[in-house]
Amino acid sequence: MEFIAQTIGLTVNAHLFRAVGAKVFLDAQPQAIETMRQVLAHTSSTTTIRAYAPIRTKHAFRNYDDVIEKRRRSAFSTQEATRK
Repeated sequence: MEFIAQTIGLTVNAHLFRAVGAKVFLDAQPQAIETMRQVLAHTSSTTTIRAYAPIRTKHAFRNYDDVIEKRRRSAFSTQEATRK
């Protein structure tokens, strides 16, 4: 942890390091709350969800936007094809 403080000027404790690891994991796998609950040794998934809910919310909106955009593009390309 001293190396990090000297290199980038931030004091990082074990709890912060653990939280960053959880965020990185859940950014890549937002549906894997149960896995992260076990890794963090939380007794309840509610604790994990409460701590990392903003990450899941961000991914939920991103996924929603992606689905709507794909449907919109598909509908638009179908309309264009029928006009030709």
